Amino acid sequence: MTTIIIATDGSLCAERAVQVGADIAKSRNAGVVVISAIDDRPIPDSLRAIAETEHLVERASEAHEPHLSNVPTWMMEGVHAAAQAEEQLQLRHVIADLAIERARTILKEAGVENFKEQIGEGDATEIILRAAKREDADMIVMGTRGIGAFKSLVYGSTSQEVAKEAACTCVTVT
Repeated sequence: MTTIIIATDGSLCAERAVQVGADIAKSRNAGVVVISAIDDRPIPDSLRAIAETEHLVERASEAHEPHLSNVPTWMMEGVHAAAQAEEQLQLRHVIADLAIERARTILKEAGVENFKEQIGEGDATEIILRAAKREDADMIVMGTRGIGAFKSLVYGSTSQEVAKEAACTCVTVT
């Protein structure tokens, strides 16, 4: 059976990639593995604004609120920095969950029934390549401009790195 890896970060470009991957999977009766990566890149203001509008930031913050009553004043800056880092991580988890949820909806609407979902923590390129190897993937489908668009201008894009290193066909969607 053909196996297709579809990578998503929840961006509009990634959603288009999920749709293209779903169409390919349906036409080939392929199995799909949908992947979202949680890394340490900054969350763009646009995505944070959406998260605040949808009350996702509150959802993430509720997961871990530090108790500050016993913390000495001289340690408050560190405690606040740690709390902010924890909130960022929680928000990344929420965003990854939503990206997978949206991909699930797109796949089901396209009539794709044979799919798995995975969320990995770490570098997106490494997560996608490891999954492709582990699943013996025949194809990887991903967007070219996701939520790490600024990082890609400076360091190169995840899709470029995956296409360069992958042992299978890579389809990039704009």
